[in-house]
Amino acid sequence: MKRILFLTLSAVVLLTACSKDEDAKKDDSVTINGDSYPTAKIGSQTWTTVNYNGPGGTNYNNGNNDPSLGKLYSFVDARTLSGLPTGWRVPTEVDVAKLIEHIGSETDGRGKKFLNEVNSKKLTATSGWEPAGLNGSNSTGLNIRPTGYYFSATTANFESKGTNGSLWTISKDQLGQALFLEVSYSMWEEPSNTISLRGSLVGTTLTGETNDSFVEKRPIRFVKDN
Repeated sequence: MKRILFLTLSAVVLLTACSKDEDAKKDDSVTINGDSYPTAKIGSQTWTTVNYNGPGGTNYNNGNNDPSLGKLYSFVDARTLSGLPTGWRVPTEVDVAKLIEHIGSETDGRGKKFLNEVNSKKLTATSGWEPAGLNGSNSTGLNIRPTGYYFSATTANFESKGTNGSLWTISKDQLGQALFLEVSYSMWEEPSNTISLRGSLVGTTLTGETNDSFVEKRPIRFVKDN
């Protein structure tokens, strides 16, 4: 009888442990518009860790789709994207400011918050950056990839794959510029003028809101509060 009771209790413990494991796994991804996206908890937020690869959007150089890189979308796309699970959203300026502050921001001579190279690398992927010395540590798990972006003003161009990673917010600054988080080469703030990575909020007037011929397209991520 004792042996039967022991086996029964063991089975209950095992099932409970498996149930907890399954619950943990459920928290490690989110399904958006039919596709599953891995997530990472960073401070008080949870972020998706690969770029959105849903309907619409543009592949870099109009090439074949690479799900590990996702697609490039306009600011209008980011603002009008629907079908998100409860609590999830395209980030705002405030969301990105919280992320930067959590990682450890500095303030430049113009009063702008930014991430230096060491802290930028906490957000970026461990491969794909050029030169390879700029590959990140990805210690946060955010895994920003150097996807480049699409830029259309007088002519249409794809720019900076390998050297520029970004993600849209749905916010605008006081000048009406659409804001995005960008990690890229930066030389101007370095006294030695050496190549380094810098992460910060950047604005663009190429929103595509009034003329879709004047537009930037960049990756989209999602965030929720823990």
